This record gives sequence, structure tokens and C-alpha cells, in this order.
Amino acid sequence: MAHLGDDIRVSGTAFHGPVLGKGTQNITNITAAPAREDHLGSGTNALRARDYPSAARHFRRLLALRHDDPFAHYYLALATLHGRNPCEHGHDTVEAVARRLRAAASLDAACRPAVVAALLVQDAYLQRWGRSRRSLTQGERSLVRRVPAGRAQELTEHVPAPGSVWWRALSARAEAGRGRGAR
Repeated sequence: MAHLGDDIRVSGTAFHGPVLGKGTQNITNITAAPAREDHLGSGTNALRARDYPSAARHFRRLLALRHDDPFAHYYLALATLHGRNPCEHGHDTVEAVARRLRAAASLDAACRPAVVAALLVQDAYLQRWGRSRRSLTQGERSLVRRVPAGRAQELTEHVPAPGSVWWRALSARAEAGRGRGAR
């Protein structure tokens, strides 16, 4: 028998405890909720809805359970920006986002968009001082082309930095993917 507090005890499939002033009751046939919520799914849904605080909470909870989940790091970085241009944030926030993106990229090669996202965030942040890049090298353009169109779209939506050469390249990548029906 397990105690769930002073009032509730669990034994087998029956719960024994007080029921709103009716004394102690036996309650059976209860369907238990799943032990672990789907934090990745709930977080990405919140991110799509632009509910950045809720998305961040879900990704933090997921990281508490699985600290090595690359997509939890990636999405928490996006949620941390709250849908604003990185140049609108302070150094500490931008550095925390960059650390998350680097962690995501180092944990799983499938999270390659995190590398481009980190470069986008850095470049957009430098816009504050007029030091952002003017163009990408051939190798950098190749790196952007390897980002799936859906991820490119996701980055341009949640990291709005149209003044950044990285953002413009990702926007073109997303548009090219839509033109071919890929997402």
C-alpha cells in the first residue's frame, strides 16, 4: 500500500480516502493518467501557437527527464526568444539561446538546423551594432540548403530577423520548399 498524502492511500486498484464530507469511500474503476506527459508534442504545439512561455515550460520539463534530447534544446532555444528578433534581447539571453543550439547540434546530427539557427541568432544579434553579415559564402549557402524546408520555415517564423543574411537565405529555402510541395 502506498501513501499519496495524509488522506489518500492506494492499494491494488482501489483508492481509499475521504470524499468531500462523505467519510471514507472506496473508489474503483479509475483510469490513471499517463505517467509522463508528452512534453515534446505539447511544447511544439505551444510553439506553433506562439505560446512561448508554455512551450518553454514543456521543453524544460522534457530536459529534466532527458537532458540529452537535442530537439528539446533546439525548441527551448526558439521559445526563449519569444518570437522576437535576437537583437531585441540582452547578451545573456542570446548567449543562453546559442548554448542550447550548440548543445542540440552536438547531441544529434539530425538536428543540423540548430547549427544554422545559432548562426542566424548570432548574426541577428550583431545587427544591433551594424555588424551583421552582408553575404554568405558558398559553403554557408550549401549548409542552408541542407536545412529541411519545414525547419527553415520554422526558424524564420520564430526568429524574425529579416535584416540578417541568414534569415533571408532560410526564407528563400522555405519558399523553394513550398514551391516543390516539400515541407
